[in-house]
Amino acid sequence: MPDFYSFPETLRIAFSAYSVLCAAVIALVLVLHQYRYNHNNFINLTEGAVILLVLFQTVINAALAAQVQHNFSDGFIAKSGYIILRYAVFIAVTAVSVYLFTEKKFAVPGVAVLSCFLTLPFMETRTGHVFPFLFSAALLILSVGGTWFAVSLVRELRTSVSGLSVKQAMDSLNTAVLFYRKNGYILMQNNKMQELMLQTSGRVFFNGRLYFETVVVPNAESHGAGSYLYSLPDGMRLFTVKEIPLGKKTVMRLTAADVTEQHRINYELQEKYIGLEVQQDKLKDFVANIEEISRSEELLRIKTETHDAQNRKLTILLRYLRYGEYPDRETFAALGESLLSSIQKNSETSENPQLELDTLVNIYEQAGIEIKMTGELPDNVKIATAMANVLREAAANAVIHGYADKIYAWMMYNGGKCVMRVTDNSSRLTIKIKEGGGITGMRRQLEKLGGKLYIETAPRFKLTAVVPMKDM
Repeated sequence: MPDFYSFPETLRIAFSAYSVLCAAVIALVLVLHQYRYNHNNFINLTEGAVILLVLFQTVINAALAAQVQHNFSDGFIAKSGYIILRYAVFIAVTAVSVYLFTEKKFAVPGVAVLSCFLTLPFMETRTGHVFPFLFSAALLILSVGGTWFAVSLVRELRTSVSGLSVKQAMDSLNTAVLFYRKNGYILMQNNKMQELMLQTSGRVFFNGRLYFETVVVPNAESHGAGSYLYSLPDGMRLFTVKEIPLGKKTVMRLTAADVTEQHRINYELQEKYIGLEVQQDKLKDFVANIEEISRSEELLRIKTETHDAQNRKLTILLRYLRYGEYPDRETFAALGESLLSSIQKNSETSENPQLELDTLVNIYEQAGIEIKMTGELPDNVKIATAMANVLREAAANAVIHGYADKIYAWMMYNGGKCVMRVTDNSSRLTIKIKEGGGITGMRRQLEKLGGKLYIETAPRFKLTAVVPMKDM
């Protein structure tokens, strides 16, 4: 290190600052490595040990550079220090790096050994005036290698599962989440749970079990096993605790979902349910009658007879099905399916598909549901009947399962193919799409004509029927 005293002061200061920057880069690598996920925990710990030892080496290098600057300012030249410590770090880095190289066959540990070797005291005595350049080369290797490794770790963290990605995913949830062991030791929690702790108790707990038993349980209303409804000034929170098996151990998961809107809807539904009970029997009789009515003359008779009283009942029923879950949902779902099944047709041929389609539009219109179709049915009766049946089934599913009140259909002819696209204004699907019955019937009818049926659920439900026009 005495040869550094011959350097200009500006160069010595820059050299000292660069050695500190090197230490900062290695420290960043160590932090990023802690977020890294690795199935082989021992290898992961060994890599961390190498990075920690290299960080220790860069700190020693920074101390040596600072020592030169300090001694020069005081007007004396001193030999380099930390002799034993530098040898000890080199031996430790070499031993751990050799193990890593034999296990993983990669060259990063070799770079760490080389950078430590170039700064050893015996290199200083052997190389003489060349040692400052070797020392600088070691710092350059550490800074470049550390920067490359840090960039690699950042890319890995962005594209793979890691502690950082899991924490970020938890913080993005709208639900407060907390994982803790049975003794209360907190393993992980998101920011919303910490905010909820402050809101409910005025402080952040470091014991999940203590928070649940002393804050949540005494101040919340029990809603079944492991569920508690907590009332806050800004709404309602539903706390749920559940045991999660994790290998041979068990982890407790505590969640707190905002159920303010659901609670309000349930309260309103309970009030309206009292009035709906009176009409429930009448609606069941009405459904029974609808199921026995044919799709032609009987539907026209229904249109006249139910224009006032029964049509109002249908509108009320559809609106409740559209805007919220009704407590007696199975009964009303059966009512809606039976009602709409009366306007469905299983046959695959028809004398006048356009007339039947117009009748379908009029019937839905009486219930406050708009079917808007753009384009005309094809002249081919078989294809026209198939497209009319597709629209009929799609409209029924949209009303029953999607609570829609507007159905849109487009008829297009492109490249020798007849294409119909059907969508609606439903905001969500109330059940998981499961093919069977109507959808399977549509698909089979189209396949007999050489066509196909496509169903999309995102971003909005869309059904597409395609039939070739050749040889028809």
